[in-house]
Amino acid sequence: MGTWIDPQRPSHMKILQQRVETAGIHHRAADARRFIDSGGERRLDLEPEPTNLHDPNAIKVIGVTGGWRIHIGYVPADLARSIVDGQMWPDVFADLRMVDSGDYVHVVFDLCVPKGSGERKPKNTIPDDEKIVEFKKEVRKAERSHSYYQKEYGCKGGLSVHPYTKLAVVCRKQKDY
Repeated sequence: MGTWIDPQRPSHMKILQQRVETAGIHHRAADARRFIDSGGERRLDLEPEPTNLHDPNAIKVIGVTGGWRIHIGYVPADLARSIVDGQMWPDVFADLRMVDSGDYVHVVFDLCVPKGSGERKPKNTIPDDEKIVEFKKEVRKAERSHSYYQKEYGCKGGLSVHPYTKLAVVCRKQKDY
């Protein structure tokens, strides 16, 4: 489980997309680990990359800390396309929310836009229907179970036990099956 970071979004901004996972970070794992492990003040900058051979809509995610900037990945392609097509650039802001340099490197952020730009939503945004709401509840329940397991059994970070085994133990203890 990574380290969650309190929101730092400016008051004039609103969340367009929550918990965006940085794409392509596994190609830059060493740089991303350096960014994550640097400690201190960390933030993310976004930078368009129109000369990208694979995607002219590509938007770089740049980790900024301790006076240096390092390219750690990209905004997911569908979201980047929506930002460019929706003419939201350069008004977007990446609010760093979670970092994890365990077995797999993760940098998660909220994508924010100015509060007055409600009409400009990414094309691929799906409204929260009943199935999505139910799925989100199940995910939160699994996250709580994982936290409970760690607290109850004194485990830290990278557990060697398979996640399903951990949840089975928690469910048996809570008689939730």
